[in-house]
Amino acid sequence: MELLDEREVRANLQKQVTEDFPYPLAVIKANLPGTDKRSLISAVAVCEGYFQLKNKGVRHMFMSYSCEGLIFYLSIDRDIRELKKICVDIETSHPLGRLMDIDVMDTRGQISRRELNLSPRKCFLCDEDAHLCVRNQTHTPDDIDRYILSVFRKYLVADDLATRWQRLFFTALIGELIKPRGYGCVTMSDDGSHTDMDAMLFIESANTISHLMCKAYAYPDDFQKLRDIGRIAEQKMFETTGNINTHKGAIFLMLLVMAGLQRENPVAHIARLCQNILADFDKAQSSHGMTLYYKYGITGIRGLAKEGFRELFEIYYPFYLKHSCDETFLKIICENPDTTLMHRGGIPLYNECREKAKSITNQQDRFAFDAWMKSQRLSPGGSADMLSALILMDCFMWIKEEIEDEPTDKNRHRRYLRIE
Repeated sequence: MELLDEREVRANLQKQVTEDFPYPLAVIKANLPGTDKRSLISAVAVCEGYFQLKNKGVRHMFMSYSCEGLIFYLSIDRDIRELKKICVDIETSHPLGRLMDIDVMDTRGQISRRELNLSPRKCFLCDEDAHLCVRNQTHTPDDIDRYILSVFRKYLVADDLATRWQRLFFTALIGELIKPRGYGCVTMSDDGSHTDMDAMLFIESANTISHLMCKAYAYPDDFQKLRDIGRIAEQKMFETTGNINTHKGAIFLMLLVMAGLQRENPVAHIARLCQNILADFDKAQSSHGMTLYYKYGITGIRGLAKEGFRELFEIYYPFYLKHSCDETFLKIICENPDTTLMHRGGIPLYNECREKAKSITNQQDRFAFDAWMKSQRLSPGGSADMLSALILMDCFMWIKEEIEDEPTDKNRHRRYLRIE
């Protein structure tokens, strides 16, 4: 019933937008089966569709997130037939195009492929019309899931290494954004404790920084080069977001994790790279982390980096493999020395937050904790960065298993195709 309700909401919204703006409307949504289309794969696919159309003359943009998944509504200043051809080309040629469904319409209604003398879309698994296979339930859910996973894996495995790392970074950052509850952080569903940022800002930021961070893949042994690329990415992030800090901590963390993943012992490698990192505290710099160090001696993420992010690799990642995203995020909040939390709430409230997180035993507790964090204007941004790094690690391991023909983790079905 919820899916039918959301489809009715979408139909009404499409009608309203086409009446309010004198341009054809492109609606980008996931081309996936099921009554709940929210997943990491669907979100990345729809975001990729958005960035393919972003520079095609968009005059108005709106996004929604529900059981239909992430949806973009773009009013585009183009001839409707030309726009439909562009969208069909994206659906046909983009690595994730098969997982996108881009409808084009105006006040007269939707334009179809047949009106352009094009064949209707084929089924994922055979040459039949896709609508026939859906209606007849020709293929099993497991077969369809395996196909979707194979398409996404090929997207990640891009032959060009810079493109591969860009997609890995982007996927990890979007994966963090779709967590079911933010506990004060921004998610696809709400803005958490923030009044200056939302999901769209994070999506734009993730796209910007991932295209810059990927250049660092060639320098896994050069800490200064990694830091220089990170600073460029940080500068571009601020330009994209209007000087709002969406991913500053994630840039630093994920570049080091990327370097570690390219070596046999990631923890030891990162520790070697960061052996002198605490010397940062001897410099005259102003940041939340510096303030906490001078006041309380808390080394924050620099201290974790000096130890090679041992907890991330040896505690959080094994936990993530066996538990939901939500459970993993709560564990990180309980244990991670999150300087973002400390800055926003002070040490007493930070300690209270961790104790509350440790006491959670059921869904009702989770909703109550989420509401409490928002009421206190708390946001565990450092812990969210850790979650991004875990998703990056998992995607990398998936690629590694595929390339080296190793057995893959069967739980990826739930991590990539479901929201937990």
